[in-house]
Amino acid sequence: ESSLYTDDKNSKKSGYKKFRSLEHEEKKSLLMVIESQDESLYKLFKIKTAKDFWADLSSLINEDIFRKLQGNRTEIEKILRDLLKIKKLRYCIKKIEEGDIKYQKINYKEIGGREVLHRNRIGHDTLILYSHRIVNKYDILKKIILDSYPAVFIDEYQDTHSQVISLFDELLSYSKKNKLSFTLSLFGDPVQSIYSNNLNNREIKNKIEIVEKNINRRSHKQIIDCISKIRGLHQEINQVSIYSDKKDGTVSYYIANKSEVEPKIVIDNKISEYKDKWGISSKNKLSCMVLKNKNLSELCNFEDYYSIIEKTYQDKTSLVRFDSVNEELLSKDLTRLGSLPIAIFNIVKPLYFLTHCRQRPLTDIFSSESLESNSLENVIACLDDLRESKYQNIKSYVEDIIIKSNKESDLYSLYKNLN
Repeated sequence: ESSLYTDDKNSKKSGYKKFRSLEHEEKKSLLMVIESQDESLYKLFKIKTAKDFWADLSSLINEDIFRKLQGNRTEIEKILRDLLKIKKLRYCIKKIEEGDIKYQKINYKEIGGREVLHRNRIGHDTLILYSHRIVNKYDILKKIILDSYPAVFIDEYQDTHSQVISLFDELLSYSKKNKLSFTLSLFGDPVQSIYSNNLNNREIKNKIEIVEKNINRRSHKQIIDCISKIRGLHQEINQVSIYSDKKDGTVSYYIANKSEVEPKIVIDNKISEYKDKWGISSKNKLSCMVLKNKNLSELCNFEDYYSIIEKTYQDKTSLVRFDSVNEELLSKDLTRLGSLPIAIFNIVKPLYFLTHCRQRPLTDIFSSESLESNSLENVIACLDDLRESKYQNIKSYVEDIIIKSNKESDLYSLYKNLN
């Protein structure tokens, strides 16, 4: 429980102050509840109303402790979850020290691997942290990396994990100290950082030469000037257009009336208006930016899917976190996807490859085991069946695969082992 005392991020929260104000014996009593009543606590977290939450909690802990803790449910629940996590981590450490065979191997999956440290399962962020520590510890590893990669270029560095930036910063320090040739170049714009764990990635110890790119090759002067004002004229870089003839555009604003309560209708009408006005076609395309994900889902007619995602990420009993929805839901980098989007990706991947990427190898569609145990004739028959099935949505596809993978036939193992 020491982390509850030392975490600066939580130190000023009233819930943590309440926990620290408990007497030593009261803390021991609360920890005994954590040790013996963990299942009851998990049930407690699923309770919807605050009234029922406090009523059930009062039946689990001492009356004096309950009175001292009572307050903000979210903060107290966070403390209880942290204590449960500490309990699991201690159990894991104990098993490692005892040499338990189940705890002698660390598991890592690059794609879709959610971190569960108490089960020796690390995620992408922990792998980066371990890499950083190992490189810092062993000079021979630094030397090998520098000999192999005398020049490193990091694109979009503002969206690169801060530990990765720090790792290369350490390599740069080592190269200077030992007079080794090494070039580190960072390309990007700190203002455009989109990931919450990259807030400090500009804190590089080494002095670096800043090359300001103030030339914009994409937009008209009016758009560039408008964005510069939004970014703030205090920014180090104020761009100008590389083209002399891109200065005839306009930036205009439309403020909807309060009576126009349906954003979808307002936006749809505006898009239709300018499609006609500007003669928009397949050769003269229109690009639109929508600030809210909810509005985007409505405009693209997948608001039902958005609603499911929204409910899932707001559910406190879910493994996913609400503050991570914008970071892990949509990304071309599969390592950035969370457990829910990667699960959906893995489900639809075989069908997507069959319909849109016909040159993909069979191992991208079926597992190696099922290919080895089935004839080429069966594989072709299964592929034909999947291509000919006219699935209306993911639900109909999944239901069909489940039925076929449990039905006695020559092809059931192929359906069962779709990648």
